[in-house]
Amino acid sequence: MDKLGNGDEDSKVLNHLSLCEIEYEYTNFGVQHSSGCCISDEISLIEHLEIANVLDSYPKLMKKRKFKELQKNKSLSEKRGEVWTLLLYKIEGVELLKELGIYDELLRFVKQVECIYTRFISGDYSQIKGRLSFA
Repeated sequence: MDKLGNGDEDSKVLNHLSLCEIEYEYTNFGVQHSSGCCISDEISLIEHLEIANVLDSYPKLMKKRKFKELQKNKSLSEKRGEVWTLLLYKIEGVELLKELGIYDELLRFVKQVECIYTRFISGDYSQIKGRLSFA
């Protein structure tokens, strides 16, 4: 929780994104090819204990115009052979994450971790699996 910070939901989502270094790869036509991220020991433990998954969703299909716009942004995209890599972890605002349709999934991760953290801080050490409840 310390690494996610004490800010609002948007800042926690952006912190999570930068810690995991989440990337999506696209073909030259803007079709998603694959995704990847950097898994720290903490993230690995969170997934192993089934507290939350790093990222369970794929982005929405992108309009060709948006894909071309992102290709031109050299701070957010890189061409690697025949594949374009979108460096999500370098995004500084949440609007693009919302537009891509992955903001909600990232926020779900943050809330799941917060839920378990809050339970443990309040002395509830009951089983984690199957006990997550939040809106």
